[in-house]
Amino acid sequence: MKKQFRVLSAAMGLSLLASSLGCSPATVDTGNQPQKPSTGSTTGTGSTSGNTSGNTAVVQPSADSPITATHAGTAYKNGDTYLIPDNSPTAGAVALFSEFRERFTIDNPSDKDIQIESVELVGMGDVVAEEFILQDTPIGWRTDENPNRKLEIKDTVLPAATALDVYFRFYPVAGGERKAQVVVTHDGGKKFVLNLVGKGRPDGQLFSKGNLDFFKVVGSVKDELTSTLLGDDKGNLYFSANQKEILDKFSEDILVGSLGGDGSKRWLKIFNGPNKEFQPDPGQNNETGGNQHSMALGPDGMLYIMGSAASVKQNNFFYNLILKVNPSSGELVWGKIWHCAQNTTTAVTSSTAYGLAVDEKHVYVTGQTGDPVAKADGLVSLLALNVADGSLKYQKAFDPVPGSIDRGYAIKSDGKGNLYLGGLSNGRGFLARLSDVQSDAPQINWLKKVDMGVGSNVYGLDVDSKGDVYLSLDRRGAITFHSIAKVSAEGQVMWGKTYPGNQGDKNNSNFIKVIGETVYAGGRTGQSEYDGQMGDALFMKLSASDGKFDWGMFHFSGKGPDELAEHRSKGMALLGNTLYVGGQVYTGSMNHKRYQGYWYDATNPLEDYTPTLGDISGIALQDLPQGRVLDSSLAGKWVDAPEDRVSVQDAMGKQDGSNTDGEFFLSKFTLK
Repeated sequence: MKKQFRVLSAAMGLSLLASSLGCSPATVDTGNQPQKPSTGSTTGTGSTSGNTSGNTAVVQPSADSPITATHAGTAYKNGDTYLIPDNSPTAGAVALFSEFRERFTIDNPSDKDIQIESVELVGMGDVVAEEFILQDTPIGWRTDENPNRKLEIKDTVLPAATALDVYFRFYPVAGGERKAQVVVTHDGGKKFVLNLVGKGRPDGQLFSKGNLDFFKVVGSVKDELTSTLLGDDKGNLYFSANQKEILDKFSEDILVGSLGGDGSKRWLKIFNGPNKEFQPDPGQNNETGGNQHSMALGPDGMLYIMGSAASVKQNNFFYNLILKVNPSSGELVWGKIWHCAQNTTTAVTSSTAYGLAVDEKHVYVTGQTGDPVAKADGLVSLLALNVADGSLKYQKAFDPVPGSIDRGYAIKSDGKGNLYLGGLSNGRGFLARLSDVQSDAPQINWLKKVDMGVGSNVYGLDVDSKGDVYLSLDRRGAITFHSIAKVSAEGQVMWGKTYPGNQGDKNNSNFIKVIGETVYAGGRTGQSEYDGQMGDALFMKLSASDGKFDWGMFHFSGKGPDELAEHRSKGMALLGNTLYVGGQVYTGSMNHKRYQGYWYDATNPLEDYTPTLGDISGIALQDLPQGRVLDSSLAGKWVDAPEDRVSVQDAMGKQDGSNTDGEFFLSKFTLK
């Protein structure tokens, strides 16, 4: 029997020690002497969906099982509880996403062979798969196929007076007590049970308002910087991102894709030209793709996409790019470029698009433009195209602060002939309400300076049925803030809120959406106890009437070098109780395999915040007489994304990434 077992154990990476030296089997246990457990941070694999693997039924020990378990010379009998680490009730908790390994032997102290049917390490409650893992003894035994050195023991004979040498690996992903059971099933169903209890810190709790169905990533081995996510009433999803070095080996292209509600690919397209094509980041330093206004679904059900296309190979002067796409097939219905002059080769002839909106008649585009007639640049542009064919309705601009760089970032129609625009003006934010926008003579109804500090801006916005507007506020400086606000149709602040983070620059508001009496907002939060270095994705649900916090969640993947990744929410879709959150994941310099962590309850209490709004008077829309609309084929082609370069997959299955790699992520939840 020993010879047979030794052959089997060698194949499985096990070791057997007979207590033939005359010592107690409980203490002669593979040289199992006290040692400092491993606490290094290491990437786990977990389940691809992130769902829990906890066991709802506690396994009861069998009274007639002779098996014991031994650690550091101490034997634990059937049904005992072991506290990780070192069986000490006063020991500290283990940091989330950090590994702690305890060396044990599973002993047969009897004088008869034991037929082991299985050895399992089973999580309890909401414990997830990677938190407790049974491992082989050698710490170096690690492959891409088995990165956690997971050990399977079944159908094995344990001879009398021998022991199995194993490790119990504890890798907490949530705070507080985490429980598991070591269950040895043997000899026709007898059970030996050792209860394990560990603690994680900080006290983050897995998201409690819904169940995660999947976490997907879309991209390549190069960067995809996410702009937004949309959803239609059929359950189809649409996203866009700036993609680098796939078709264009030098600069960005625009990647647009559609996924089914189950996360499967419907179509993936790229707009590729000889120069740079991208959806500009309204924030700073090209941190991410465009904003929530990079795409829109029109009342006609069509998908409208905007971007900017460089007019010269130096990639410093631009056209507006506007595409109308069939959402079912991804085929181009029409594509246009617009520029403010006959030739776009200087700053006063350059026009950069930042956002679009659609009503039943027109596509409206805003951004920054020059005016060659007035010999000025840094104006807020407003372009209207007919939805049917992309022909020009009008081309306008206004200058909130003459002599400064002004840009429109956010734009939304209220469906009643009015537009709201937000953006940057003279280093601060602005908000405008325009009326009669479906006519040939739109007018500025009111224009407000939104003072939140230098470099801050109105990043995104949405409008409710009353005409009240909800703002995603990009508050910049040495310290950044995740702030949102509600402004009445008359231009008065109704409420403002900030989700508090650390005193760093990883707090950003990246989208806001109102549905009925509920506001949803998302972006990035830097929390010192979690990822204060790169930031965690944040998603919140609030009351539209007063901004009261209902619930929130954030996404954290660990602080270790092989886990560190920025996550930020960039858009959402809601269909019944099915919630989709889309965003950007950007891995750290030593992480090219872990794109997914876990969603946790966001519990920081919101702080009141009131931006200062001031009237800007005497500003009117002006014509741009030299502007023109041309076919988008002059700037590039709308083509299929190469299937061998761009993939849709479960995040935990992506093993071919590179360090500092950006991807679009999609999380699906079934809300409770």
